[in-house]
Amino acid sequence: AQGGVWAYVELIGRDIGLDPESIGMILALGLVTSILGAAAAAWIGDRVSYLVVFGVVAVCETAAFLMLSHGKSGPIFIAAIVLFGIMWNFGIPYTMTALTRVDPSGRFVVLIPAIQGLGVGLGPIIIAAFVSSENLVPVGYVGSVAILAALLIYLPVLGRLRAMSFA
Repeated sequence: AQGGVWAYVELIGRDIGLDPESIGMILALGLVTSILGAAAAAWIGDRVSYLVVFGVVAVCETAAFLMLSHGKSGPIFIAAIVLFGIMWNFGIPYTMTALTRVDPSGRFVVLIPAIQGLGVGLGPIIIAAFVSSENLVPVGYVGSVAILAALLIYLPVLGRLRAMSFA
């Protein structure tokens, strides 16, 4: 979801009238502020269940994606990019921790980067089937569906964590 949407943010910025320099600065701001997500994950740790964390990430990422699709102004674009980055880096530590806990052998955990790369590669291809040069609105919707699908895919992992007293 994230990689697919991220591939289109420059086009969305241009579509709302931002110049390339402004888009670059906004994306840099989003990447720098994304550290707040990782810091929040480190601070919160295990005090909140994985279901709550993944639910918050899904809702916030969906909001960011829909803001990108429908917010036709610079300030909304900035807010969406910042929220997008913070939530991306908030969810990743929990994802990796959850998978590490359900796979103590490490057989599948080592595949995380490959699977992330696959998603980042396939995301733009999937979204391309729904957009045109005149209509980028589907970017947010396809990204939102993918985020919700990811949450559903994680439910068995969350169930296993609960059974192991980690959730």
